[in-house]
Amino acid sequence: MFRNATRVTSVVGVAVLSLLSLGGAATAQQSSQGQGKARGAVIENVSSGHRLVPHDYGNNNSNEIQVWAVPQQTSGRHWNILPQGGNRYMIQNQDTKKCMAVSDVGAHFNRVVQRTCNHRADDQVWWIESEDGSRGSMIINTSTREAIVPFNSQPGTLSWAVLEDPTGVDTQLWRFSGL
Repeated sequence: MFRNATRVTSVVGVAVLSLLSLGGAATAQQSSQGQGKARGAVIENVSSGHRLVPHDYGNNNSNEIQVWAVPQQTSGRHWNILPQGGNRYMIQNQDTKKCMAVSDVGAHFNRVVQRTCNHRADDQVWWIESEDGSRGSMIINTSTREAIVPFNSQPGTLSWAVLEDPTGVDTQLWRFSGL
C-alpha cells in the first residue's frame, strides 16, 4: 500500500483521530491569531524514539530553521495538528507558532523546516497515513508526496528531519502522544 506514493489513500491514523476527537483542533489562521486552542502532540519516531522539535528547542521562531529529530527533550516538542479538510493537516509548533514545511520543493534532498503558517502553501500541508494505526503513522507532504524520516535514525543521536519516498518502513512511522 505504501509503495505507490502517487496513490495516497489518506487513511488517518488512530492516534490522530483520537487527538482530533478530543476537541480543540483549530485552523492555522485561528491558532496564529489565538482564536482557537489546538491540542498539542509529541511526535515520536517508532524506530529510533527521536522526537520532532524545531532548532533551538522552540526558542527560535525564525523562518527556514531546521526541524530536528532528537532524543528526549522537554521544550519545543509539542505540535498542534490542524485539520485542513480532506484528511490533510498542517503541523504547528506550540512554542514557535510556525508550521512544518519543505525546505525546497523539487530539490533532490528535502529537509523539514518551520515557516510562518500559510494554509494555502502545499509545502506546509501533510497527510497523516496509517494502515491500521497500531505501529504508527507516516507524515507525508502533499506537495512532494514524501514521508518525514530522521536522517540518522540511530537512537541517542541528533538528526535532521528529512523527506524520502514513502514505503512504510519503521523509520518513517511516527506516534502522536502526550495529550
